[in-house]
Amino acid sequence: MAISKIGTNSIDTITGINFADSQTTSADANTLDDYEEGLYDATVTCSSSGTITVNSSNNAASYRKIGSLCQVQGDLSMSAVSSPVGYAQVSLPFAIVSESEDSDRAAQSVMVHGSGSNVANYVAATFGGEQVCRIFLGDNGDLQSDAANSIDSNTEIYFNVIYHTA
Repeated sequence: MAISKIGTNSIDTITGINFADSQTTSADANTLDDYEEGLYDATVTCSSSGTITVNSSNNAASYRKIGSLCQVQGDLSMSAVSSPVGYAQVSLPFAIVSESEDSDRAAQSVMVHGSGSNVANYVAATFGGEQVCRIFLGDNGDLQSDAANSIDSNTEIYFNVIYHTA
């Protein structure tokens, strides 16, 4: 990292922050010591039974992890389904941290189209201790665990997820 002339309330020049290729973690929770970005092959699974196969030519999702904060996005195209039952789950590159009093739960952004349900009825959420983003169908103010049932081989799932890693 190159920094010159740090004043009381200003920094005159910063040419960038360069994190080492191999991370050396700090015991201090207030030290920013990690940055990573890349692609991973995302999968979609059913919470109860059945299978959902993502097209291998359209299964990459991108992520950016700064410290413990991770942002993930992608557009996944399904290629095959076999009797999917339950809510759908999109895999994430890192596990979600478990926190007290459900503070590890978060609403997420998802758009599902080309399925058997209204695109506006899908909602997504993440839960601590898991490594997936759950996709539900909403029904008059309640979550229904049957979103996977409406996914077919023409379905696309766009998603954007932000969470704290374990």
